[in-house]
Amino acid sequence: SALLFQGYTGRRQDTYHSILKKVQGNKYRIADAVQTAISQGEVTRTIGDFGFPDPLKPFQDAFTSLLAPKKLLEADVQKQTFYFEHEGQKFPLEALSSGEREVVNITFDFLLRNPSDSIIFFDEPEVHLHPELVQKLVQTIIGIGERNQFIFCTHSPHIISNSLENTVICISPPDSLGSNQATVVR
Repeated sequence: SALLFQGYTGRRQDTYHSILKKVQGNKYRIADAVQTAISQGEVTRTIGDFGFPDPLKPFQDAFTSLLAPKKLLEADVQKQTFYFEHEGQKFPLEALSSGEREVVNITFDFLLRNPSDSIIFFDEPEVHLHPELVQKLVQTIIGIGERNQFIFCTHSPHIISNSLENTVICISPPDSLGSNQATVVR
């Protein structure tokens, strides 16, 4: 009797599991159909209108801030890749330059962490990057989170000159008199 009951319990769990998979699969099909209808303009409401904000939106906004006119389009969950559009053509993120991939990766990681009330150190963000791309990176990341303080250790005149509205401190090598090595630049 115990063996028979044990077998029944296992079959019941398998059956329940199969039913739950069907229910979950149906939810995914409904979600896919709604997303397709929205993207094709068949439905005028957005996913956000249903109370489900698009999790990709902050990443798309940051991508545009960094690399406009390029636009982050979508994520292909099955292929585990993202696509962007440039001049009407669709490309995988791997098609970006190494510098572009680097700033996208830094920014996306920063968005995932979404720090607030933090002190954030960036050591030489300009290394191997075009000055304009460095400036866009800095402008983008300082807009992420709330009440963060950023400390950039840099040799870049572009970062320094574009940061003069904030406090810029120059650290000099020690002199023989032992004077203060930190000088506020205005």
